[in-house]
Amino acid sequence: EEHGADTLEKLSGFVPNLYFKKTTSGDLLVSRGISTIDTSLFGPMGLYVDDIAYPVSYMMNKNLFDAERVEVLRGPQGTLYGRNSESGVINIITEKPDNNLKAKIFVEKGNYCSDSGGFFVKGPLLDSRLFAGISGFISSSDGYIENEITENKKAADETERFVSAKIRWAPGDFTDIVFAADVSDKDFGVSRLRFENGPDFSDRFKVRSSEADDSNEKNHGESLKLKTQVNGMEFVSVTGHRNFEKDFIHDFDRTFKKL
Repeated sequence: EEHGADTLEKLSGFVPNLYFKKTTSGDLLVSRGISTIDTSLFGPMGLYVDDIAYPVSYMMNKNLFDAERVEVLRGPQGTLYGRNSESGVINIITEKPDNNLKAKIFVEKGNYCSDSGGFFVKGPLLDSRLFAGISGFISSSDGYIENEITENKKAADETERFVSAKIRWAPGDFTDIVFAADVSDKDFGVSRLRFENGPDFSDRFKVRSSEADDSNEKNHGESLKLKTQVNGMEFVSVTGHRNFEKDFIHDFDRTFKKL
């Protein structure tokens, strides 16, 4: 909050030896200089949110609203996390509801009609036994790029919506069960590529494309985490499901035909 690092992309600027590579074809977290081609769906840096894997590159730029902490583990982590963790792993841990009633709401406004807001409410339903929490986030921006062919002044606009909920049950002093669900939607223009010279040249912050250049991502998931202690040993079971859909249209050659 102090640094305004509300996404993994912004957070990477404060973590040594961590870089966020943002491209039209997908995002990628890079640690120790180990990367892959831009169009790869998977990278060598793993991402986990509450022990649930987010393996596809398009999922990498997570919003950190309602995050309790972020752990950056450098170096190969295959022993514990398996494949796609050759250069390291990032763990995002969100706060679990407990006996303390907490609530927050915020609204922000910026240049290029950029607005964002969010809220969370969490607390006990049954003292020391049953807890619940819900959070939501929305942001939008017109962007700063204009398409000279379609005359679209919002060629790099972005809109993101996110809602999550948790139910936590503690049936005994040594058992903790958490069910979580979330759904998100991202819709954004991807007209950022331009020619610096040649017949299709355009000035900075202006592009030339005959296509709509649009991307939409829909993502939802559910997880169940059980933690219990027996005879001084701790057992943890994590079960998760995640569905990710992406629609993408882009004029890759950046040439155009006057409409």
